[in-house]
Amino acid sequence: MSGAGGVRLTWYTKTNCGLCDEAWPHLRRAATVLRLDVTQVDIATDPALEARFGTQVPVLAHQDEVLAEGAMTRWDVWRSVLSVRFPR
Repeated sequence: MSGAGGVRLTWYTKTNCGLCDEAWPHLRRAATVLRLDVTQVDIATDPALEARFGTQVPVLAHQDEVLAEGAMTRWDVWRSVLSVRFPR
């Protein structure tokens, strides 16, 4: 998903992840509204990522900072993306 806002987020996920499937529509909507770039990364394709995030997915990150992980409500997603789109 590509926006023109210059902010790049990474969405660490894996196949058959119910929490990922629940949170993704909220992130997709927030990224569209706020014009953010989101790169989806399947952790199963990289043993180091699987070791790091295996029990935490989904994980939303900006650069190397984890913004949210695990079960995320719509509010959790929006709060996270707003914090990077409009930093204090």
